[in-house]
Amino acid sequence: EAAARLEVERDTFRLYGHEFTRVPVRLVDDTGGSSRPHGVRITSAPRALLEVSGNALACRREGVTTVQLELEQHRTPLVVKCRFARQILTESHLELQPGGPPRPLGGVAVFSSGDSEVVRPISAVSSDSSAVAIRNGSVVPLAIGHAGLRIDFGGVHGRMSVEVRHTLAD
Repeated sequence: EAAARLEVERDTFRLYGHEFTRVPVRLVDDTGGSSRPHGVRITSAPRALLEVSGNALACRREGVTTVQLELEQHRTPLVVKCRFARQILTESHLELQPGGPPRPLGGVAVFSSGDSEVVRPISAVSSDSSAVAIRNGSVVPLAIGHAGLRIDFGGVHGRMSVEVRHTLAD
């Protein structure tokens, strides 16, 4: 019989700025059911690289380290990579149709060196969940309306407006 375990949605937790970002962790039980647990602690975080507040991390400088996530007797390691982006480029406005396909959220982090990398959000929140939902890192148009999104790319936050409406032609 398998024991419950902590799981993180990514193998490497990438942070691109100085703001605190909650680590997306789930507790998976022996039947496969999962929940978002409260009381997860982050330990073994080198203070020179990371700041810890509850289950959130913020980078002090660039680098890579491994921290431990702990909840009661459950522990799991997490690789954390800090790299400061000069900016994260994203779309500022989306127009979608009600019941249309989900649209993945993402952006491009641009660094002072001039290089860039594609980034996925760690979390996003919709101002109107009856018009627009966020599921698995994608915008899901539900009903006609408008919503503002607040997107956390790991220490850097972005905003996007979403309009859900019927269109006659693309």
